[in-house]
Amino acid sequence: MAKIKKPLIFFLFALLLFITGMAADRSLLNQSIFSIPRDKLIVLDPTETIQVKVEKVIDGDTIILVGGERVRYLGVDAPALMEKTTGLEREIGKQAYEFNKEMIEGKTIELEFEPKRNTRDYYGRLLAYVWIEGEMVNLELIKNGLAIVQEIEYLNRNFFYEGEFLQAQKYAQENKLGIWGE
Repeated sequence: MAKIKKPLIFFLFALLLFITGMAADRSLLNQSIFSIPRDKLIVLDPTETIQVKVEKVIDGDTIILVGGERVRYLGVDAPALMEKTTGLEREIGKQAYEFNKEMIEGKTIELEFEPKRNTRDYYGRLLAYVWIEGEMVNLELIKNGLAIVQEIEYLNRNFFYEGEFLQAQKYAQENKLGIWGE
């Protein structure tokens, strides 16, 4: 009987730690999908594009849609607007934010998704290519040196516009634009 109790107690303790750890992790998320009412979540077919209105630009690669959904731009990484960010990185982060804001805040945009891939990231944000009036915002950020191509290792896969993104990044590097400037 004592042999059964120890493993059972250990298992229950480990399960309790796991559950409380998951709850603590989710409580740290700011505006996750769990804080949006279920009837407001966007349910989509990843093979289709959707038109939505932007409520607010958060930074160079993240926006909030009317209704509360957050969208993280696929394939790009712009410097974060955080207090710990300094120097050129902070300046480029501000420029990326302003560029993004001017392009799309308050406007109707089109979201394109990667078919056969997850449409949300770990934080519950939609992952999308963002289009306005025939221009892809993700690509424009890279082309202007305001964001870099997200590392393939981070994405754990290649992505549809990878070639165009790498070509735009090379252009920004060669022309010393944004983060590639001296």
